[in-house]
Amino acid sequence: MRALKKTIAAKWVLTLLALHLLLTAFGCAGEDTVPEVPNDGIAADSFDTVEEIVQPTVTDSETTIKERLAPEFTSEILQVRRNEIVTVTVKGLPETEYTILVRYHSGHESTANGLGAAMSDANGDVSWTWRVGGKTGFGKAAFVVSGGGEETTYEFEVVE
Repeated sequence: MRALKKTIAAKWVLTLLALHLLLTAFGCAGEDTVPEVPNDGIAADSFDTVEEIVQPTVTDSETTIKERLAPEFTSEILQVRRNEIVTVTVKGLPETEYTILVRYHSGHESTANGLGAAMSDANGDVSWTWRVGGKTGFGKAAFVVSGGGEETTYEFEVVE
């Protein structure tokens, strides 16, 4: 029994010694402060937020991960006219289902043929083609594309 107590005591001493050595190695033994960590020359005040410091990026044509996930309009449509045939093209994730919604100035959501869900190709490209209604009201409108867990809105205008 006495040998068991000596073994347990020896283990405690070794554990405390190892803890002391670790704390000493990191400069924490007997101090109430956290040791200074080198920052590779980056000044902490050069960032506006913590997210800027830790935001991971992957270069795919200089595009961040977040930007790559959100569908990106590749066709520039600023104005459309009544009865015009319009094609909207989006770059998103490959082989992903995307849905387009067209919301006009009146708040009306278009139900024209050619709108709705479509699958992107192996490059992530997807497009929709439809005819703007002959009685569509003039004013600001928007394309809303969602898919891959993201959503992007692009504004345009219906003109005479």
